[in-house]
Amino acid sequence: MTPSGNEPATLRLVAQCLHQLHHRVPPETWVLKDNIVNKLMTFERKIMRKIFGPTRREDGYWRIKTNQEINDILKTQNTIGFIKKQRLNWLGHVERIAENNTVQKIKRWKPISNKSTNQMQQFLKFIT
Repeated sequence: MTPSGNEPATLRLVAQCLHQLHHRVPPETWVLKDNIVNKLMTFERKIMRKIFGPTRREDGYWRIKTNQEINDILKTQNTIGFIKKQRLNWLGHVERIAENNTVQKIKRWKPISNKSTNQMQQFLKFIT
């Protein structure tokens, strides 16, 4: 299996598939711990290796693409970058909405203490 030579179209197709997934679970809600980032990047590289196929060496043998070759093809268009961009977009949206909006109230709310049994009631009183 050799690459088709139509890499931008393939990248657009992959981006559209990821975009559909992101509509089901918004990426700004994803928790990005180091182990999750590593698993997500590993999965993404595995899929890209399948899409772009192996590379032919000078001696005629085929080999799988290295991580660096995949990164060069993607040119920073990876899933982690997309998630971080979506978070910044969401922050900009939150900053622009009206001050009396519930989201703004939640953003401004400061709990009195970490171990208060009454904390949720105080929170609900604050936003209503």
